[in-house]
Amino acid sequence: MSKLTVSEIAKKLEAAGITDKKEQAGIIAQMKAESNLTPQSESLNYSANALHGKFKKYFPTLADAKKLGRTTSQKSKQKEIANKVYGNRMGNTAPDDGWKYRGRGLIQITGKKNYKHYGDKIGVDLVSNPDLANDPDNAVKIALEFLKENSNNLKSTYDNTNAVKPANWKSKVEEREKYQNEIFKELGGTEDEYTQAPADAPTPGKKPVPGASFFENALMTEPTAYGKPEDAPEPETKTPTVYV
Repeated sequence: MSKLTVSEIAKKLEAAGITDKKEQAGIIAQMKAESNLTPQSESLNYSANALHGKFKKYFPTLADAKKLGRTTSQKSKQKEIANKVYGNRMGNTAPDDGWKYRGRGLIQITGKKNYKHYGDKIGVDLVSNPDLANDPDNAVKIALEFLKENSNNLKSTYDNTNAVKPANWKSKVEEREKYQNEIFKELGGTEDEYTQAPADAPTPGKKPVPGASFFENALMTEPTAYGKPEDAPEPETKTPTVYV
């Protein structure tokens, strides 16, 4: 998939009813951090060491990780990794559901339950055709619906980052706020117009992140339910790095 421009995404958000430049900047900043504005499928091209380090629950020893992870003598077995890590949760029940419903789009939704939920939200059958989550129009709509559900204030970097929940998410707020400021200016906003809540102060009345319906608590100490681990190696296909 080709990288989208800030202007292209802003137009899609306007078509979906988001006309406030501060809100647009808040949404696009999360997309930039998660996928570099490029709808894409999650890479699971992990080395054995990365698998063991990040997924100790599933690969408790390095020997376990070497069975599926990339080594000097084998490529990573990405399908098997996805099925092991994502299988039997997040609505995944069939043997290959972990791979079929791996992360996709601009914010990397993951799990059959999320594909069903957000597909219903945007009127697209993502369960039957999960690759449609990488369609630019669909990817923007999914990201928007996700943030509308889970962030109390689309203008707040803190609230939006808390909703997306990358690993060690509080440490990611500053970078995403920088993106948000830059995008706001690119959209034609002025410095006088733009104010941010303190990075460590959530918006009053913050919505809770949905529970088992959309996110698995176990993933909050591993990769999130909708993103690639931040320290995953670059995929061999040279797609942009996706951060959690």
